[in-house]
Amino acid sequence: MTTRYDIVVQQGATFILPIQALNQDRTVKVLSGYLARFQVRSTTGSAVVLMSGTTEDGRISVNGPGGIVTITVGADVTAPMTWTNGVWDIEAYTSVSNVIRLAEGFASLSPEVTRP
Repeated sequence: MTTRYDIVVQQGATFILPIQALNQDRTVKVLSGYLARFQVRSTTGSAVVLMSGTTEDGRISVNGPGGIVTITVGADVTAPMTWTNGVWDIEAYTSVSNVIRLAEGFASLSPEVTRP
């Protein structure tokens, strides 16, 4: 079941977003054995990725039995970002033929005022 969720990334701050995976009947979707990936792009058709993460690069963790996927992007990554708006989604998968879109929506970057 795909959840509609708009996100705001704060420039220069750690971005953390836990997402609960649910079945159609609103029960917890067990994600044991799943990997995950997310991307932010200016438009769905854009070739340029503004922000991304995977379980392989450590920006996403998956609690399989609990059905929770957590995105964590460090402040060192968000600090140099300059984009303003975009779209995003996150997918959990076990293979190219077994992909679940967990959430999608609009993304915006909130510019940092206080800097080191």
